[in-house]
Amino acid sequence: MFETRDINDLIRLANAGGGWEMEAGLKSTNDLVRLANAAGGKGRLVLSGMAMRPNDDLIRIANAGKGSVFFKP
Repeated sequence: MFETRDINDLIRLANAGGGWEMEAGLKSTNDLVRLANAAGGKGRLVLSGMAMRPNDDLIRIANAGKGSVFFKP
């Protein structure tokens, strides 16, 4: 459900404290960093489909999320 939503709508939802699980493999790293930053300390994001991402991308996303982002393969 959340995979097809516009990234700006997801960022607004995360800023409001919302959390969810989504297939994130097709989202750009920059969009996921923005989303993680919005969720940082407020909500919980579970991002699946991340196994093929470079480690540096995962670190960028995790740093932006400040403990709010969880990865699934």
